[in-house]
Amino acid sequence: MTPGREVSIQELLEHLDAIKNATSQQAFNEIRDNLQRLGVYDLLLDAEAKYKEFWDQLGDIKVIETFEKIDLDSKEINSAEGKEIFSLESKPYLNKQSNEFKAFAAWHLHNTQSGQNEPVFTPGQLRGVADRFYSQFEEELEVEDSEEVQAHQETDGINLNFKVRTNMLRLLGAIETLRVLDVEMPAQVIACFLFVAANDGCTTKELQEELELTAASTSRNTTWLTGEHRSNPKRGLNLVTKEVYRPNKRMRILRLTTEGRKLANLLSTQLHG
Repeated sequence: MTPGREVSIQELLEHLDAIKNATSQQAFNEIRDNLQRLGVYDLLLDAEAKYKEFWDQLGDIKVIETFEKIDLDSKEINSAEGKEIFSLESKPYLNKQSNEFKAFAAWHLHNTQSGQNEPVFTPGQLRGVADRFYSQFEEELEVEDSEEVQAHQETDGINLNFKVRTNMLRLLGAIETLRVLDVEMPAQVIACFLFVAANDGCTTKELQEELELTAASTSRNTTWLTGEHRSNPKRGLNLVTKEVYRPNKRMRILRLTTEGRKLANLLSTQLHG
């Protein structure tokens, strides 16, 4: 059961604090019953299960931390405009999101603020990201208030809206996940992994033809995805296995390992939630 109303991030955080501070099973049961009456218990329960999937949604978490930082900077936005666009307690960016996203955000903010988890961004990184978003926000306000700029935009053609930039941040999170495995991972290796993840059990010939690689590149990149590396054995990724294709022993069957399936699921949730 989900609430038939908008729920603020502040309310959800208060509910989580109440659960944390419950001193007895009876107190917890009373809180649970109250949350069920309000229609937010299942919402928070589902969000908790989602949150505990080892931060699979790392891209969303980065967006949440960025929104929270920008929300804390609402005073600067008001100052830049010369009027109170946002209440300092309104969390304008987070509260624009869906109830499900806000419930997920509530778990993350609750756990980081209470010290149970470390934030993804360091304070310096977060400050830089927030400043870039803040600059973009100022530019959007200038566009809205200036017919001259709007006309200029129409002739420019392509304009990146906020949703596109958010998706790019998620994509960056997915790329950073891959770079954790190997900071110098080439694009061809990434492409080979994604192809195998989308076509588990494919042959090297199918991969070679689809990605338009040479036989040598196919062999080198897929070997890198296994537990081997041509120059440094420690850099083998152990994401894919290569088995002899019996009808044609010059080809190999490519399958994801357990680690490969975990990575594919992680990247999918980072990109799409």
